[in-house]
Amino acid sequence: MKQRTYRRGELAHLILSGFARHHTLSDMIGELLARRTNASGAEMSAPRKINEGKVAANKQSFRTTVSKLRRQGMLENKDGLLTITRRGLAFLNARKKKEPLMQAREYKKEKGESPTIVAFDIPERFRARRAMLREALGMLDYKLLQQSVWIGKNKIPAEFLEDLRDAGIIRFVHIFEVKKEGTILQ
Repeated sequence: MKQRTYRRGELAHLILSGFARHHTLSDMIGELLARRTNASGAEMSAPRKINEGKVAANKQSFRTTVSKLRRQGMLENKDGLLTITRRGLAFLNARKKKEPLMQAREYKKEKGESPTIVAFDIPERFRARRAMLREALGMLDYKLLQQSVWIGKNKIPAEFLEDLRDAGIIRFVHIFEVKKEGTILQ
């Protein structure tokens, strides 16, 4: 019997889906990890990795994936039970829709007292989210000051910050309020 394998990211998606359906950890292990047996019915040891980016479904790969999901903030430990977080649910929804985790949307524009600078250095692996950030800043009437540095007179909406947090890129974004304008031209 051939062992069940998963493409990169597929096992994580299945684990998050299981938590979203409120399955317990032991239910998911039984559901996701098919046993591999030989002709006599004895369980065979399985290789950990298979070619073409596929991962063999074994307990170690399952535990490793759960650990990675916890570090990424998609799962959390609440009262001794693992549960899916808002970020994990956003990941599932984005994957279902084949959309990036962050979507540029209309935010309420509110004039600020002084200019605000938004600077970011987002890694290449988050290219789609970076593009959405640029689009959202443009819709907030921010102008490009220089590479990855934007300036505008509108306040940054709380929903915008929440979207950055949900997309997992808030740590790459810095927001400054300008008190003395100096050489910055409006």
